[in-house]
Amino acid sequence: MVVDATAGCANVFPCNISITVTGATEANADFVGIWRVTSSSAPRAALGSVANRAAILSGPLSYSGSVSSATGMLLVTFSSSATVTAAGWSVAWRAVPPPLKWCTTRTVAGGSGVVEDGSAGANN
Repeated sequence: MVVDATAGCANVFPCNISITVTGATEANADFVGIWRVTSSSAPRAALGSVANRAAILSGPLSYSGSVSSATGMLLVTFSSSATVTAAGWSVAWRAVPPPLKWCTTRTVAGGSGVVEDGSAGANN
């Protein structure tokens, strides 16, 4: 499952994604993985890379954290041994956009110049 929080990231990347995983899986046999997506056109390319792995969870699930994503997307995977059933699990997420950059005070001197509001980096 691809977690797409790009709309909440306000087009500013990297973006932090707050993610919570709860529930239960069979310990050491069933796994929920959280991966940073490096390419929005190929999200599964993140699999297998230690650098892209945010968490691998098993057993009773109670994970809550913030994951930085260069694309505003995460990939959640599930693998099971299918030998024991458990209650299942759920994932909740939300984008945590970076703080807004506010204008700074500038003193203008001379006959000409340029004044900017400082928001150029936040509007990319």
